[in-house]
Order: sequence, then C-alpha cells, then structure tokens
Amino acid sequence: MKDKNSFAQTQYVGMYGRVLPVSLIFGIIAGLAYGWCAFFLVMLLGLVLPFPAMYATGKIADAFVFLHSGGSGENTLKDQIAGDLDKIKILKREKKFTAALETAETVLARDPEHPEALFLKAQILSQEFEKYGAANACLSKIIAMDPAPDDKLLQWASALREEILECIRKRAEQQG
Repeated sequence: MKDKNSFAQTQYVGMYGRVLPVSLIFGIIAGLAYGWCAFFLVMLLGLVLPFPAMYATGKIADAFVFLHSGGSGENTLKDQIAGDLDKIKILKREKKFTAALETAETVLARDPEHPEALFLKAQILSQEFEKYGAANACLSKIIAMDPAPDDKLLQWASALREEILECIRKRAEQQG
C-alpha cells in the first residue's frame, strides 16, 4: 500500500486539476459580468478551496490505513518494515549512510532474517564504510536462506558478494 502522504499528495494534485479549470471558467464569467476584481476573487477562491479538501483527503487516507490494517488503526509490522526499507533507500540516495545503516539495523532488530534489509545493510557496509567482513556475513545469511535460483535479490547478493570477496583479496594482497 502506498504511503498515506503520497496518497494525499496525489489527491491534492488531482483536486487542483479539477478545481482550476472550473474556477477559470467561473472567473471569466464573473470578470465579464462584474469586472476584473470579480475575476481575481474567483481565481483566488480556486487556489484556496483545495486546502480544506486536502485536509479531508488526509482524513480519507487515514481511513484507508485503518481499513488496511484490519481496523487496528496502526500499521502492521510488514507495513512498518516496508516504510523503513523505503526510508533506507531514500537516505542512501541522499548520501546519509549512517542514518541508513541505523534504519537497516532497526529493521533487522524486528526481523533479523529480512533479506532486503540484509542486502541494503551489506551494500552500505561494503560500498560506503568498507566493512567487507560484516557485509559478507549479511550476504551469507541471504544466500543461506536458499531462495529460488531466479530470485533477483539472490542474484544481486551473489554479485555483491563476489565484489566483496575480490576487495578482501586485494586488501590481503596489499597488506601481505
């Protein structure tokens, strides 16, 4: 399920798409009948009216979350983990690797065998902190789960593990 904020934003943009053409038509009619002040007043209302609608849309999004979570009003563990995984990806894109790693640790504290969280943690550890041993341990857990051979995450984990093992070999050659 999409995040309720993205749902509300989508509804908000859609609201402007419906309100502005209507307010433009009424604004032109009001402008012809009552002058430019009426035109600007109607256009201003067209810009302001979606704000209460946005509030209502947020309430509707809350209702969808309530219904989706079985009426508990709280996100399920699966929803929370999905949100945290998205957060990790965003933090990585923003180059906030320490925060991304902390979020990955939070996910793994809730579900120690979560393959995507293990993979993201391994990526961060190997590519940003050069902690190849810890990254290799995460990838080994994914591979040990024995997912289907055509599983994309398994393929990515295997490829990243090969890169890590190569980095470990190079580091050993440089030191010894």
